[in-house]
Amino acid sequence: MLTKQTANLDAISGGWLTLGLCVGSREYDFLGAPVSFSNRGKWFDEQLVLIKRVWAGESVGNGVGPVGLPPARAGEPEILIGGFSPAALARAGK
Repeated sequence: MLTKQTANLDAISGGWLTLGLCVGSREYDFLGAPVSFSNRGKWFDEQLVLIKRVWAGESVGNGVGPVGLPPARAGEPEILIGGFSPAALARAGK
């Protein structure tokens, strides 16, 4: 849903969307999340792949075709990745 909603914001802004994301370091923030605190980095990496697939107009799996609007500009909206851990820095570099 985040990807679909951000695609709509990208279209409304004429392609000026910049999405800032970070895994998060506060364990209590994950108490109600569908992923454990210890697996958050791996899950986040998987979600980044999914975001890019949705923005590229690809299938999201399980027979579900493209969702959301295509990017307003060629390519995809900009994503800024935050964090301080070695894994976060590697993710941002990627």
